[in-house]
Amino acid sequence: MRIASIVVTFNRSRILAESLGALLAQTRLPDHVLVVDNGCTDDTTAMLARDFPKLEVVSTGENLGYGAGLAVGMRACQGRGIDAYWLMDDDSRPESGALEELVRALELTPAAAVVALRGGLLKGGVIRHLKDPRAVERCPRLGPGVHSVDFVLVDGALILQRAVDAVGYPREDLFMMMEDIEYGLRITRAGLAVGVLACDLMQRRNLGQHSGRSGAPLWRRYYKTRNHVRIALESRSPAMIAGCAARQLRFLIAAALAPRQRVARMHAILTGLRDGILGRMGRTLEPSGD
Repeated sequence: MRIASIVVTFNRSRILAESLGALLAQTRLPDHVLVVDNGCTDDTTAMLARDFPKLEVVSTGENLGYGAGLAVGMRACQGRGIDAYWLMDDDSRPESGALEELVRALELTPAAAVVALRGGLLKGGVIRHLKDPRAVERCPRLGPGVHSVDFVLVDGALILQRAVDAVGYPREDLFMMMEDIEYGLRITRAGLAVGVLACDLMQRRNLGQHSGRSGAPLWRRYYKTRNHVRIALESRSPAMIAGCAARQLRFLIAAALAPRQRVARMHAILTGLRDGILGRMGRTLEPSGD
């Protein structure tokens, strides 16, 4: 199995260097490593040239978002005899045996087109992330140590080329948030099996998901709402639309009761609802630390 590892990065040169070091210390090395420079404006370019001169780097020229960055990297590997893609965030560090375990799981689970380290279920239209290994182990088995789920976190996921052939690349118009859920659901709806291991072999820093005491940055709240609404509407599933509506109502209530930034939080959610309904996609709101 020839594996290409795709790492998407944006302005985290020091963190990226640590993650690449962990990637290159795997007991089973990927056959090719490609870094997608998603419009970095810091010293990432110089760091990669200095410390990782043998790695392939593709520059997008602007911040296209995570899903589009993954698509750029995966598309660049076409025609090279790649059998699977190991997808990764720039702020996640895999344990030394992570790729070896994922490859073993795929080889022992012929039905699976994707094996990942984290995932979840869509129950009655409600998104449920499985963070507890005991919850994962209650899911049906696809193979030894591999459990069936509806979607995965693409960070750390090993995705076979046959899944890409069937459904294409991660969605590029979402910019940020919900890429995992949309891509995993698209794969399972194509009749392919998606599985996770019960143990997470990735150290996830999840940088950028929180903004001090205010919680998630407002731009993330906007994209999470907009993209969920759009995905639910396009599914034409009454259950998924109802689940999305219930989730957004919870977000709105929480925003109204928040001790800080009540108006700003509610505005981010309501604007996301509007744009999701109208189909205003792409990078419609600039990321910031707010």
